[in-house]
Amino acid sequence: MHKKAQLGEQIMVFMFIFLMFVIGAGIVLGTYFFIGPEFDFRNAEADMLSYKIKECILNEGSSWLYSDEFKKNPDLFYTKCSLNKEVIENNNAIRVCPRAAEVNICLDPNNPEAVFTVGSYGLCDPAGSNKLVGCSVVSFGNFEVKENALRNYVIIATSKQKIRRNAK
Repeated sequence: MHKKAQLGEQIMVFMFIFLMFVIGAGIVLGTYFFIGPEFDFRNAEADMLSYKIKECILNEGSSWLYSDEFKKNPDLFYTKCSLNKEVIENNNAIRVCPRAAEVNICLDPNNPEAVFTVGSYGLCDPAGSNKLVGCSVVSFGNFEVKENALRNYVIIATSKQKIRRNAK
């Protein structure tokens, strides 16, 4: 019959396959560049956690940190600051120190003034040149109206959660 007329249909099949290949490659490359191999949330997570704890102390006041109820039940920290205990204990480390003039004082494991400690906060070395990924240190002062006193705090928060296998 008319074999010359069928040649156009065969060329269109190759064009269709080529177009599908270009679109598929575009989707794969776009996803790779958007997510990428160096996607790591640990710094952001540690910063958000220390910010949330700071806001909790500022909004709730800090007198509850020294109450007998808190000394008997440290889980009150999670309730007051709206934190999930299981998630924090598995993926993060927190240390809250009052009256710490220097971060190194708060990092000292023998520091008896630490109000709250959970996890291995020793992962941080903020004074050193090799600050580790996922470490956040916040220092701030809070004026207690009831006690008419200014209290300084240091919050050390770390994130151990690895988002990707190649996160170091």
